[in-house]
Amino acid sequence: MFHIPHQPTRQWVIQRGVWHIDDCLLFVLPWTPEGSFQIPKVSTLPVWVTLKYISDCCYSRLGISHVASGLGELILTHKPRLDPTNMGEAKVLVEMELDRVFPKLIALDDKQGSIYLVKVEYTWIPSTCERCGSLGHKVKRCLMSSKPPENSDISVDVTADIAIVDIDHILQQQNDET
Repeated sequence: MFHIPHQPTRQWVIQRGVWHIDDCLLFVLPWTPEGSFQIPKVSTLPVWVTLKYISDCCYSRLGISHVASGLGELILTHKPRLDPTNMGEAKVLVEMELDRVFPKLIALDDKQGSIYLVKVEYTWIPSTCERCGSLGHKVKRCLMSSKPPENSDISVDVTADIAIVDIDHILQQQNDET
């Protein structure tokens, strides 16, 4: 428990809710006398991602949003405008579902059968405990007894190889705008 005296800073910290420090998740909630130390159920987390090798046909706000949809819900881009000196690359904040894998590549396909691969680099991927299967900590910080639960099928690999996104309707929308 801690107190943040500066009101705007306190609101910002509470609004963000989930923080990651030293590869562990920290959940921040306002204190109440009835409060509980139960870990809240979290199904999504915002994750900063760098998308690399974005095809020219998709290097637009709409295109990047569509590419990011292969990962989750786009929250915002790192810069307010696309950087012409860094064509084909964008850093975005994506709300990712934790029960899905974190792909290393996004495959974009179009009506002509062309496939464009976008490389995905994560600034951070939440840890999964090999002992209890919970997200947000590793075995060395697990509070569960050292004996793993029976019939436990804990998957440690949270990255998959490729997510697939169809880019045809982006290209159609861009053509309609011109």
